[in-house]
Formats: sequence, C-alpha cells, structure tokens
Amino acid sequence: MTFIRFKRSLAVFVWAALLAGAGLPAHSQTVGQTAGQPAAAAPVAVGSPAELTLALRNPRARSIALAPGDYGDVTLGHLGRAMRIAAADPATPPVFSSLTISGAEDLTLADIVVKLSVPPDKKYQSMVNIDHVSRLTLTGMTFDGAAAPAARELRGLLLQNSSDITISDCRFTGFFRALVGLAVRDVMLTHNDISGMSSDGFNFAQAQNVTIARNRFGAFKTTEASHADYVQFWSTGTEKASRNITVAENLMLQGEGVDVQGIFLEFEPRLPARDVTVRDNVIIQSSPHGISLYNVIGATVEGNMAVAIPQAKYKVAIRLIGVSDGRVTDNVATAYGYDSIRNVTRQNNSEVGFADKPGLARIGEAVAAFLDGRPLPPLLRIRLPEAIRAAGVRPHR
Repeated sequence: MTFIRFKRSLAVFVWAALLAGAGLPAHSQTVGQTAGQPAAAAPVAVGSPAELTLALRNPRARSIALAPGDYGDVTLGHLGRAMRIAAADPATPPVFSSLTISGAEDLTLADIVVKLSVPPDKKYQSMVNIDHVSRLTLTGMTFDGAAAPAARELRGLLLQNSSDITISDCRFTGFFRALVGLAVRDVMLTHNDISGMSSDGFNFAQAQNVTIARNRFGAFKTTEASHADYVQFWSTGTEKASRNITVAENLMLQGEGVDVQGIFLEFEPRLPARDVTVRDNVIIQSSPHGISLYNVIGATVEGNMAVAIPQAKYKVAIRLIGVSDGRVTDNVATAYGYDSIRNVTRQNNSEVGFADKPGLARIGEAVAAFLDGRPLPPLLRIRLPEAIRAAGVRPHR
C-alpha cells in the first residue's frame, strides 16, 4: 500500500549489513576498564566517508564520533547491534547530503546536519528516508532543504512502517513538508523547531501512540498551491485507524510568515480516530482553522489558546465535527464551532472579541513577553502554560 509517491535516492556508500569483520581503525582506543569487567570501547573517531564505512563494519564499534566534513549520501542498514553516531563536537557538526535508514534497530544519531546539496530532479522526494526501523533516536539534528525549489515538494523526513521513534531538539527548515509519518507507532516529537516550510510541518496517517509536544512552528513561506498546516493527520488511503494521539504544549506563531492552519486532524467517517488529546497549545495566526477535529471518538481539547492576529480577516476557531465522547474545557479562542457532535462536554471556554483589534494586538505582545520570561499583565485574561516557554530547540546540555 502506498500513501504518497516518493523516490528514494540510491546514492549509497554505507550498507553495514553487507560488510563484515575488520579491525578498529588505528586511532581507536578503549577506556574505563575495571577489574573483573570487560573494557568499554571509546567512540571510534571518524573523519571521512571511508573511515565511517570501516567503523560500521566492525562488530565491536558501538559509538562513532564524526569529525566535521562532508560525508555525502549516507545509508544505514541492518547494523546488528546498538549504535550511536554523533558529531565529535556539536559546535562543528558533520554534514550529510541525504540519509537513508532501513531495517535498523537501536540506533541514535546526534548533532549532525543533513543538508540538501543538489536540488531534486523530480517531485515528491525526501531528503531523509526511514523505513522499517525500530528504536531510533534523532537528536540535535539540523534538516535543511533550502536548496530545493518549492515546486519540487521535497519532504524533509519520510518515516514509514517504523516504531519507537524519538526526534527531539532538531531544526527543520526549507522543505515543502518537514516530516511525513505513514504506518507508524510509538513516535515522540519534542522540542523541535519547524520554520520556513512552503506547506506543512508534521503530517501523519495510520499512526498509533504519537506525541507531538513542545515544538515551535512559525514563519512559514507557503505557496498559492499549498494547503498548509502546522500539524495534520488524515486517514485517506489508509487501512487502520489512528489512535492515541497527543498534541500538547506546542507554540504556533505566524510571525512574519503567511497564514497556516494550526492543528488539523481530519479523519474519514469510515475510519475515525480514537483517543485524541489536544491541550495547552498556543496558536496565534490569521488562518481560521486554529484547532479542527473531524471524526474522532474520545477527544480532549483543553487549555488551548487559538486567537487571530489583528490583521486577520477571519476568526480563528476551535472546531469539532463528527466528534463523540469528549470534552472541550478551559480554552481561549476567537470562535468555536460544533457540528454532529455527541456526548461532548463544553465548559469554561472563553471567546476573545474579534473586532477588538487593539486587544488582539495586546495578546500577541503579552505572549511574546511571556516567552521572554516576563509575567503576563494582571488584567489580561488569558492563560498560558509555563511549559510553553520550553517550546522549540533547547540549548545543548
């Protein structure tokens, strides 16, 4: 089954599964040996694509430290062991032109830049392809697709048929879509910064146990053909229902960008999603879709703020269509909309006057001040979760 057309680059230099048994590079060493315990190998220092191949083919190498430099197109396959591949110095990261991970387990990549070097010659390609992978962590990464024309609709990261995925403290910029997840489960996206997209941020279909939390979205540069969303889920073309979705404590500020729909979860009546939580998100924009849920069984929409910027032509709303067994509580929005809902509790929701343009401006200014660490004005009746200050990439620890 195919949800979206794509072509994976086969410019490959590292298939670890096809390589076997060579010694550690001469500059490797062991540290930390204690009486009665086996020696713990230090990270293998790597400074070129050829050295990376040697390190990956050695079954004793469990950690690789990459020196700065251009490593080209990199593919990681069945490594046969847990592995960490990271920049030797996060301040001077190595650069990959593309990255393909297929069939790997227990893999961590940290503090690496993946930057498109040559514009794609066809549409619907992905700079990073991840397929049939489990227990993968990407942290401190930069994904840069600025070299791709918007008309090519390049995706930053295509994640398929995979589970136990964590992507944190990463930057996405310059793509048509930052990330597309298809037929995935147990995915955690936290503390990422997503900007400069020509269409969408995070997209998912047929997804179970997905958490999108404390990310920062904004300054998108969409095209006229884009139907842009910061976060979107759908069920068209899928076979299994999505369930256990949490979108929480994200910051979505239009800023100097163009209008983008906020959190748009649209499932078909034949395949409704189950158990969806959207809470404590801050959305300030001009698109009328702040938070929209279609065909969900078991929905919690709580503590969100979805309001218009003063220049907006339309009210920014929280909408539920075809939702059953849920609650909408303690939200602040410019408008609310409900259609074909059943057994949905609505309490303590506030509506901000859309005609009060100075008031809308004060809300935006207050949010900006709050993010800078200043308190909210006592007379401004909006609620912001403290956690929202942490949205986006965190400094290196």
